[in-house]
Amino acid sequence: MDSTPLSNVQAVERFVFNMKPAVSLSNSHRLRKLKVLHPVLKWKNYRKARWSRPDLRTMLPKNTEEITICCPNRRVLHWLEDVLYNLDFFEHLGRIELVCRALFGKPATFFKPDKHSVLVKLAQSGATVEVTQEQFKILDVSEAPVEQDKIAWMEVKNLSWVDGLEASKKEQVWGSRQKKEKTAWLEQESWVGMLEG
Repeated sequence: MDSTPLSNVQAVERFVFNMKPAVSLSNSHRLRKLKVLHPVLKWKNYRKARWSRPDLRTMLPKNTEEITICCPNRRVLHWLEDVLYNLDFFEHLGRIELVCRALFGKPATFFKPDKHSVLVKLAQSGATVEVTQEQFKILDVSEAPVEQDKIAWMEVKNLSWVDGLEASKKEQVWGSRQKKEKTAWLEQESWVGMLEG
């Protein structure tokens, strides 16, 4: 085991990007709203010459109404194509949100609908598609600045999305350095808002 100390950002990256996909959530019949980090989603293998779509019908509950994907990267677009392909099965699915976060995955500007037709097709088929960018801003900084990786660690460590729980869109996060308290505030900036079909 490598004993080299990691920065806070490296530790979080290792945690997030070494997650294994969920095998199936389809037995969770009461599950209506799903909020996951993007590595939890099962992907098809695009490196093989003959790939097949993952069977989302056996992976997600039929009654899923909302899907929120945190820290999406470019592969989420292919996964959304698979959702579009299976939309007749997920007849209750009405909302898909991509929550982009600093340092992990792609920014919200990457998911502009004029660049990716799958977002427009999903909206045209009746699903509400939202793309949001969440950021932290330091409001109360004393004479000793907080390092960037400490800010990123406060962002991940103090919000429950790391544990798979739902974090509120606005909440205060407290951190301290040299016994001086600083306040960080989570702000959600909606860039696309809602796409309407």
